[in-house]
Amino acid sequence: SSFLYLYNMLNNPHQVYAMRRYVPAVVPTFLIGAAVMLDRLWSSSRRWRTGRVLVVLTGLVLVIQLLWAGRFLLPQVDNQGLVAQVADLAVALPPDDLILFNDSSTVGWGDTLGTALTYLHGRQVMTVRQEQPDTTILSKQLAVWTSTGQGVLMVPGNRPAFFDLPDWSLEPTGEFALEYRSLESSYTHFPRQITTHNMNLEFYRVVPNTSTAPVTLPYEIDVGAGDFGALVAGFYGREKSGNLTFRWTAPEARIRLPADALAQATVLLLNVAAPRPGVDATRLDLALDGAHWTSLSVDHGFAVYEVTLPPTVPAGNPVILTLRAGGWNPRAAGVSEDNRDLGVMLDWVEIAGRDLQ
Repeated sequence: SSFLYLYNMLNNPHQVYAMRRYVPAVVPTFLIGAAVMLDRLWSSSRRWRTGRVLVVLTGLVLVIQLLWAGRFLLPQVDNQGLVAQVADLAVALPPDDLILFNDSSTVGWGDTLGTALTYLHGRQVMTVRQEQPDTTILSKQLAVWTSTGQGVLMVPGNRPAFFDLPDWSLEPTGEFALEYRSLESSYTHFPRQITTHNMNLEFYRVVPNTSTAPVTLPYEIDVGAGDFGALVAGFYGREKSGNLTFRWTAPEARIRLPADALAQATVLLLNVAAPRPGVDATRLDLALDGAHWTSLSVDHGFAVYEVTLPPTVPAGNPVILTLRAGGWNPRAAGVSEDNRDLGVMLDWVEIAGRDLQ
């Protein structure tokens, strides 16, 4: 088994799963086996000087090969500085609030950060892991928590679930960014590159929905910054490019628009981009409450697109704006290791009257 693991371990690229086999079994077996083999060759080559030279050279080759393979591993300390950053995060969080991560990833931010926050800093942490959670049960549990004075902060993870909680509002309260470096994870080759990871956390206080104030124009949803309460489905984690925050959509994405604002508005504006290989422009179809309304031809770079709203908007409140674009996958296209099915990059959406743009 040691020989097979050294040749090709056929394991996932998360090093902890490989190391728990390498450290107690594979490495000791390999070193003992190599030592026994060299000793046998040395003993059987007493009469031939050339044989002993061959033994020494073989040993040197093994040592040099291990050092050469370790040139990426030995100087690298994964996640350096992350413990201190998590400590700063714990200080920044309200001490008595329940931290509710919303992340459907198999191993998400609620697991990596939540474990440290719970056991190192004594914070209350839970994770909503389902892609389509039972919102009735969740709403009842929120009522139980808040009725006792328990504050609840929702934190969208890398793969958040978007769901509607009509009786609750999500009020943005702040952000916190963590950055750390680690050796790349690879299925196909020996790790060589150092990867920088960013966790851009957003915090939303969950409060009963009692607001009856009318929405005024212009009304903007800044996608990637305090937007979580407006998103319905089909959006990935927030990303940054310089001072710009945005989200990639899936091939189909949906976002809530307030009906009272739409009733006053005449135009909808989007700051959107659609970079993809081999295509000059991407068709983006727009629909309101499921009814196709118009289409755009979106270029690679961010640009503002203006479309006139239909004379009669749907009666729903909120109204659901659907964006549909032919999907593509960066890994399948050979562009990167990103295995997401992507649509467009959305920065913001605004509804306005022509005199208020």
